[in-house]
Amino acid sequence: MAYYYLRSMKKTWVIILLLVSTVILFGFIHYQQQVKKPVRQFEPSSLFHPSNFKELRFAHRGGYAFGPENTVETVLHNIRNNEVTAIEVDVMMSKDGKLYLFHDDYVNRVLDYPEKRLFSDFTSTELSSLTLRDTTFGRIGLTSLAQLVDSLKTLAFDESYSFLVELDFKPSGDQTEAAADALMAIVKAQEQEIGAMIYDFFFVSTFFPEMLSELRSRSDHIVTAFGVHSDSPKSKWAARAALLGAHYIIKKNGASIIEPNLCLVTPGFVDKWQKRDISINTYTVNTFCEKEYMNTLPVAYTTNCPNETCLTDEAEGLGPPRNWCTMCSK
Repeated sequence: MAYYYLRSMKKTWVIILLLVSTVILFGFIHYQQQVKKPVRQFEPSSLFHPSNFKELRFAHRGGYAFGPENTVETVLHNIRNNEVTAIEVDVMMSKDGKLYLFHDDYVNRVLDYPEKRLFSDFTSTELSSLTLRDTTFGRIGLTSLAQLVDSLKTLAFDESYSFLVELDFKPSGDQTEAAADALMAIVKAQEQEIGAMIYDFFFVSTFFPEMLSELRSRSDHIVTAFGVHSDSPKSKWAARAALLGAHYIIKKNGASIIEPNLCLVTPGFVDKWQKRDISINTYTVNTFCEKEYMNTLPVAYTTNCPNETCLTDEAEGLGPPRNWCTMCSK
């Protein structure tokens, strides 16, 4: 009796082993198919071309060293007066599905609102009644993404201006599909008016693979970037898993850019992604030491102070210094 039981158990384990091996084999084949997908190529005149992209210095949150963060007033001021050619803005979605330029999960740091309340809990009507705490340009309200696009459209036809805007797209989870639809509605409306040139002036970055997938399923033209971080304050393990699987995620979803935390950007890291024909835009490079180091590498970077050096923003939550960053933290 015991003999037949052991023999049966042995057969069961053999079957399990075969099944697991089959899954691993097909998984490996699928992985290889995805990572061997060709990378999107850009014209030499495009700011997305690697030779041009590596020279870009993105003004963080619209360039808030020179005005209220994530506002059309600050963005236009930087492009027109400070000769800034690369702008990063953050995009959040309201409770009723409207996209705004906003960085934080909670509103109270930026908006003149007394309570710590989630941005996603506000409707667009409620948000329209609030103003920013920063009064550099007077009492102004939030900038919607549609408003920013409409304002920049006029500059796109002016040959004296050359610029690229990064949309750091923050919606995730239950907001993913609705936010992707809202973004594409804005883009498609502008595409009907000014044509395919709209795609030359912006790209969308996200830390969420599902958002990359949703955007790619809606458009083959939109340029995308995948953000990675080894010490995310929200989920360290999820962040490290995303970093480990970044090559697969990028190739599967047709992304063109990887955006790592600056401490990850070593010469070896750069060499690895250059061989994969993926451009790099790192964040957030502020101090003289950080800029001096990054300027030795063929990478773009995002900074709080494009034309000068400044202290690191402690609210960014970049985690403890590591790798070469320990040199700049002393």
